[in-house]
This record gives sequence, structure tokens and C-alpha cells, in this order.
Amino acid sequence: MDKSNAKFQTKIWAGILITGVGISAIGDLIYLVSINIFILSQTHSPSAVAGLWLDSVSFFFYAMLCILLPDLDKPKASTGRIHPWRTVFTDWQTAFQFLRENRPFTVLFSLNALIGIFALTADKIVCFHVAKTANISLT
Repeated sequence: MDKSNAKFQTKIWAGILITGVGISAIGDLIYLVSINIFILSQTHSPSAVAGLWLDSVSFFFYAMLCILLPDLDKPKASTGRIHPWRTVFTDWQTAFQFLRENRPFTVLFSLNALIGIFALTADKIVCFHVAKTANISLT
């Protein structure tokens, strides 16, 4: 197999993968809208629907964070025979240097963590609200 044929096959498989991801995303959107309509019809509460949308926003920020991660082909590993605490200290220095040099990554990561915490809280609130409305005991 020559290189041009291999590149062509790689592009075909990449296209199939991207098409599959796109179709999956459309299915996720349909599911998201239908679950929102279902929750609204069951609870008559816009706040319960808003909780689901906040959860979906957290997934969006996570996806964006994964796309914007810097390329780390050659990680700097600590492979010397030095004191273990010195290795930990050196690794933390490297991590903080990385975070300083990549401010957008640091900001996106922090926002994603905060949105994740908020989404988990909103999920619990929505779950208890739906259970209360449907007279379901969660114990």
C-alpha cells in the first residue's frame, strides 16, 4: 500500500468517525430536548429544566477543555535517584510553571471544575424536586 492510498484511507476513516460523532451529537440534542419536555410536563417547574441545561453546559465546557488542551508529546519525567520529597517538589514546580504559561487552560479547567460542582448540586436539587413532585421517597 503506497503512502497516498494510506492517507486516503486515513481520511475516509476520520470522516466516518466525525460523521458518527456528529450523528451522535444530534441524537444527544434530541434526547436533551425530549427529556426537558418530559421533566417540564411532569414537574411544571422551569427550575428543574434549568438544572438539566446547566448539566449539559458542564459537558460542553468539558468537551471544549479537552479540545483546547496543549499538546504534550514529550513529558518531562523525574527519573533520577533523588529524595522522594525533592521529586514531589520539582513536579509541583513544573505543574505551577505549566499553569502559569497556559493561563487559558488554567481558567478553562477552573471554570469546568466550578461548573461541575454546580451541576452536581443542581442534579441533586432536580432529583429531589422531581421525587417530591411525583411523591417518590428517596430513602
